[in-house]
Amino acid sequence: MNNYISLNSDAYQKSAKEFEQKISLRKVTDEKLVPKLAKYFEGKFNPAKMLELGPGSGYIAKLFSDRGHQVDAIEFSLNMSEVVKRTAPKVSVIVDEFLEHDFKTNSYDVILGIAFIHLFPSEDAQKVINKINKLLKRKGMLIISSTLHDEVDEGFIQKSNFSSRPIRYRKKYSREALNDLVKHGGFKILDSFINQDSEGIKDKIWLTLVAEKNNG
Repeated sequence: MNNYISLNSDAYQKSAKEFEQKISLRKVTDEKLVPKLAKYFEGKFNPAKMLELGPGSGYIAKLFSDRGHQVDAIEFSLNMSEVVKRTAPKVSVIVDEFLEHDFKTNSYDVILGIAFIHLFPSEDAQKVINKINKLLKRKGMLIISSTLHDEVDEGFIQKSNFSSRPIRYRKKYSREALNDLVKHGGFKILDSFINQDSEGIKDKIWLTLVAEKNNG
């Protein structure tokens, strides 16, 4: 289990070019998702200081920065970070592993994690949520997404929607398991919604939770 971070990093190193190529495939869904997410916090923080965890191609970070928000993104794959810099030049990219990175005095209004939390085994996933809580300002908001499953499971699996099919660590969450993870990290869940996969993969359903820090 100790090698899951390096294995995941290697998977994204290999997949970076294809992430960039898939921007056009995913952009229609992303361009609908960003205004939907923005409605949860733009009346409260405008502009918001945001942190995106594992920004993928960087297109969602770009869309938020285009709306006038100050966006940082943290990415542990050097190849992926270069994609983000090309896609979202106004976004500040931190190249490091989230649990290891020292954010010093930085704090955020909103932290966004789409397809991020499921890359960690259970114990470290709770550490991720706890660290997010500490990084958020008073009444700060967490928006987190993962694929939805009937049963909880985790292990090393291939990333099947990429041609290189790299192996990475992946956890499958039920609604109850994801809710519990977020609540145990000191958050109040404000809303949730289901959406289809951005690549149109049949039967791949995403659950998004919108939560507020409740100990600030």
